[in-house]
Amino acid sequence: MKPKPDWSAIETRLDFNSVSQKLTQFASSGAGRRRTVADLLDKVKDALIQARSNGVSYRALAAFLKESGLPVSEPTLRQYLSPQGASKVRAGRAHAKKPGANRSAPNAQPPRESQERQAEPSAQPLPAAPVVAPKPEPQPVREPWTPRGRGPRVADVKNL
Repeated sequence: MKPKPDWSAIETRLDFNSVSQKLTQFASSGAGRRRTVADLLDKVKDALIQARSNGVSYRALAAFLKESGLPVSEPTLRQYLSPQGASKVRAGRAHAKKPGANRSAPNAQPPRESQERQAEPSAQPLPAAPVVAPKPEPQPVREPWTPRGRGPRVADVKNL
């Protein structure tokens, strides 16, 4: 069996300030860090974003990178580039909708021409119609829930 370390002896002979400084240098150098595909893609990120904005598909980019010696899959490339804001430009479509383009929204205003036309014929105020609130429908009466016995779970039609 392995002997237990003598922690008090280690504490007396160790200079914790120097160990802390060395650990900080080690962490900042990245020597113990595992390399990922994102580290390699960071070196060509600008070119990838430019190609993507020119309309190149993820599949074509992944194939080109594989041919160039950087084996990366299409889903990995998509996952890497999506937070970067790289989107393909689609011909014939606007990138952002014009303000007020969505007329189906509850606060949407009709075009100005129709507002002016509506204002002319309605010179006299219309009489107010009485507001009738719909009566609420009564809720169906349910029997109280009964606990299930042991055995297989079978739907109880009374509690559905």
